[in-house]
This record gives sequence, structure tokens and C-alpha cells, in this order.
Amino acid sequence: MNIPEHLLTCLAEEGGEITQAATKALRFGLLDYPHEGAPNNTEQIVAELNDLLGVARLLVARGVLPPDWQSEDKQKAKMVKVTNSMGYAQSLGTLQP
Repeated sequence: MNIPEHLLTCLAEEGGEITQAATKALRFGLLDYPHEGAPNNTEQIVAELNDLLGVARLLVARGVLPPDWQSEDKQKAKMVKVTNSMGYAQSLGTLQP
């Protein structure tokens, strides 16, 4: 395994950890603590998102990702798409306001 492959593996793992933190928040609530002294689910999601971005920065530093990979326009377009799909889900009665 070379360095780009290792970093891509780390990126995939962080994506999985974000999935796990989000599903725990769905099951137990955003403010639930898995055990005393541990971060709550919101704090865990934030930590995992930061871990993912840290790995992304390493991928940029190693030239695997371009330095200008982040796009405000693409992020805004995704926000519009998700917002529209939420409106559609509400119209179907599958999402509560």
C-alpha cells in the first residue's frame, strides 16, 4: 500500500465513523452520552467531521486531491437539492416539519 492508498483508506474509515455517529444520534438523540465522560452524539459528529476534513487536508498536501477541491457553488447546490427533497418528503407525509 502506498501513501495515497493509505490516506484514501483513512478517508473511507472517517466516512464510516461519520455514518456511525449520525445513526447513533438518530437512535438515541443528539444530546445522548454513550457513557459518563464521553462526548455526546453531537460532539461526536463534530469530531468525526473534523477528522474527515483533516484527512482531506492530508490528501491535498500529498497532491492526491487538488488544493481547490472545495466549491462553495457545489456546496450551495447540494444544500438546495437536499432542501428541495425535504420539501418533497414533507408533501408526501414522510417527513414531519
